[in-house]
Amino acid sequence: IKKSGGISIFAHPFWRWNTLNIPYEVADYVFEYGLMDIFELMGGMYPCENNIQLVHWQEWAIKGKKYPIVGSSDQHTTYKDRGALFNAYYSIVFADNSSFEEISKAILNGDNVAVENREMNRDDFRVYGSRRYVSYAHFLWREFYPQYEYFCSTVGMLMKMYFEGDESALSAALDAQKRADLYAER
Repeated sequence: IKKSGGISIFAHPFWRWNTLNIPYEVADYVFEYGLMDIFELMGGMYPCENNIQLVHWQEWAIKGKKYPIVGSSDQHTTYKDRGALFNAYYSIVFADNSSFEEISKAILNGDNVAVENREMNRDDFRVYGSRRYVSYAHFLWREFYPQYEYFCSTVGMLMKMYFEGDESALSAALDAQKRADLYAER
């Protein structure tokens, strides 16, 4: 991964599928010897898995091994009947732009949070990271994202119309995207 210019993520080590995915001793070894750049704090299929991952990360932080974190759904589909956790776990990254370099740098510096929102509920979600960024993420969730999601859903609706054959929807979608971008830049 590093030879290719990437960053390594230790993903959901305590995921259970009939048996424990990775023995605790292996996870301890990975933490002890720094065999990852980032730890996927939220990304298990069930709350107990995420809880164990959270506790594991906290215990190693107390020992002085502090690793950057992410949240990730690791879903293999967006179909609701087969992807119940799609968008349930994710990261909010506070980067200067959306390039791989800037996003990587921000995550490695801890300029991000891991989010757990299993029910897609605006009032029932958990955010993990530094107090500063957790507070900011709650502010964004309450004050910024509702309007931004409205703009983005408008773009999505217009793009769907375009792909269904309505040629005039493309210019409207591009205009709506400009509005979304301007809102986001404020």
